[in-house]
Amino acid sequence: GGGQLLASVVLVAEGILIGVGELGYLARTHCFNFIVLALYLVVAAKLNFGIQGIWMGIVLNQVLRLGQHAWYVATGNTSLPIRASLLKNSNLMEQNGGVATTDSSKF
Repeated sequence: GGGQLLASVVLVAEGILIGVGELGYLARTHCFNFIVLALYLVVAAKLNFGIQGIWMGIVLNQVLRLGQHAWYVATGNTSLPIRASLLKNSNLMEQNGGVATTDSSKF
């Protein structure tokens, strides 16, 4: 259900980040998340969370990854041209009275 949808969004985001060469960021992020997940699973085992605790850990891992990737892109630390493109489109809409345009000469 919801976990699969979340995982698919995370995997698409990571595929895009791989495509633009952000392998170092992804390696650091996955190492950090491995440690967080391992600590969570130790606590979950001690508290007898059972199989539900394992699934909660998987969802926690996906939420953590998606949040990290969103933050990384939103803060402009990536080589993705998304921020500049969004700002440019926002400025164009303001100049056109809030009307979106497809005139590529304005980009």
